[in-house]
Amino acid sequence: KKERDRVVTKLRNTVKKLEADIAQLEAQTAELDAKLMDPAEYTITLFEEYNRLKSSLDASMHQWAEATETLESYGE
Repeated sequence: KKERDRVVTKLRNTVKKLEADIAQLEAQTAELDAKLMDPAEYTITLFEEYNRLKSSLDASMHQWAEATETLESYGE
């Protein structure tokens, strides 16, 4: 039971951290998305940064889904 509780606590912390990371990445992505819509703001560097953030967001969302699924398998 203690081992299960330790694993569940770790998973909850992971989910909480990933949710915060995802919120931050979504905000940054939205900000860059708005800039990229403006031809005066558009640069290749900005586009590359946008793609990097989108990749990070996708990876974080995947990790969140896995952690949440694992947490649910513990009945949480």
